[in-house]
Amino acid sequence: MGLSLALVLAAIALPPPLPPPGEFEPRVTNPWFPLPPRAALIYRGRKDGEPSRELFGVRGEKTILGVSCTVVRDMLYLRGKLEERTEDWYAQDKAGNVWYFGEATAELYPNGSVKTREGSWQAGVDGARAGIFMPAHPRRGDSGTRCIHAALRLARKSPMRSSARRMFSVELAYDTRT
Repeated sequence: MGLSLALVLAAIALPPPLPPPGEFEPRVTNPWFPLPPRAALIYRGRKDGEPSRELFGVRGEKTILGVSCTVVRDMLYLRGKLEERTEDWYAQDKAGNVWYFGEATAELYPNGSVKTREGSWQAGVDGARAGIFMPAHPRRGDSGTRCIHAALRLARKSPMRSSARRMFSVELAYDTRT
């Protein structure tokens, strides 16, 4: 994909403007993506055919562009070894939308030293923009670019984390029965 096509795609799917810091809530309580303090989750599955285990934990806050963001730590284990560790930053606006402000990621060698930090980004740095990760009222079939930085990295065909690829085109498929 050429850069000009990437810019057209990015322009079509620009995230909405970021609300001012005073328009954000102190906690992420969106029912589709709640992040209660000290929450912890464990997912077991497969990555590239290998058994995997992913641990998520809500741990602390980080201020980005004047907004207090919830820090989610994510650790991916393959074959029992820590392969990737990430901090993701989320905040919820007063309308209930959860915004994604970036991530600090590190892929690791088997000995635990950092192989690469490729895929790390933060809103407000190098043109990266926060985007809505989870709408307040998602509808079945909603999709689109959730942050500009991921879209531009995809256009350059540089490697990026699977979570950033998932964010580039996320299709929401929630049960609409109530």
